[in-house]
Amino acid sequence: MTVTVLLAVDPPADGANLDLGSSPRSLLLFWFSLLTIGQIGVFALLCTTVFGKSVSQKRLASHKNFLMFTFLSPFATLLLFYSGHYLEAEPPYSICLAQASLKHGFDAAFISSTLVMIFETWRVVKHGMPTTISTARTITACFIPYFCFIVLALPVAIIGIEQPDQIYRLPDAFYCSINNVPMTSVAQVVMTLLAAGLFICEGTLGFLLVVIYNHTKSVQKCTEIRCSQPITWQMSLFIRSALILFYEAVAMYLISGMSQSDHFVSSFFLSSYELAVFIVFATQRDIMHAWAFWRRPEPEMDDVSVDGSATLAPSFAHERA
Repeated sequence: MTVTVLLAVDPPADGANLDLGSSPRSLLLFWFSLLTIGQIGVFALLCTTVFGKSVSQKRLASHKNFLMFTFLSPFATLLLFYSGHYLEAEPPYSICLAQASLKHGFDAAFISSTLVMIFETWRVVKHGMPTTISTARTITACFIPYFCFIVLALPVAIIGIEQPDQIYRLPDAFYCSINNVPMTSVAQVVMTLLAAGLFICEGTLGFLLVVIYNHTKSVQKCTEIRCSQPITWQMSLFIRSALILFYEAVAMYLISGMSQSDHFVSSFFLSSYELAVFIVFATQRDIMHAWAFWRRPEPEMDDVSVDGSATLAPSFAHERA
């Protein structure tokens, strides 16, 4: 009798109305576990990047901003999990609306923060790390992702408030979205433009590295073009940013609807993205050395670089002295 009363008061959702196979709870918890593990890892990476004495000065503000958005975005995608409605085909409207607007905003902010980070990387590889970075440049680089967040999140929230029936939970995914053709088209255009900018910056960075590599065969030529970092450091930046760009491109392709695959694959990419970012950037030498606090201290370096994998050329060090 007690069991019957409890079930009548609070019937547990079993996900029967979701299109997630025979074990929707297990699949959803797997996705949520990937998100949570990745978020914890990115949080540790962000704290090390911001507060680590041997690491913080070697990172541009755009890189820290990128990690910040990577850490914050799972709070939106995990909203159904936090509220306990992740097995419901029709979760509460307020929660679904909040998740739909936040997710669209974070998608744009995340892509734009990656774009700014890669663009700043290109500038550093081409011109070297400046001795001082203007406040206006830093504010602009950090503000762009927030602007992109508002551009998509606010319209989704307004449309969702005016037309509640257009906010729905995807039956084969773990988040809510909006079923509005004009808004979806605008979001796809914005994301496509940001993705195009990413590919252009990454392609330009790759071309620049090829040029520098051809010129660094002799020390004299490297000095003539004011090569600011060793080629191994530059290749490290290129490979890491290329990996992130590839992951984003696949995820965007799957989510955009151009792919014929269902949301299972795209949900896996979405849920594992934070973990991928953590693995890519946590394997940097100075990050790993900062975490291995029991090891012998690393020799002090006076030079500054974007990711700490190497130092600046002597010419730049002398300019700062």
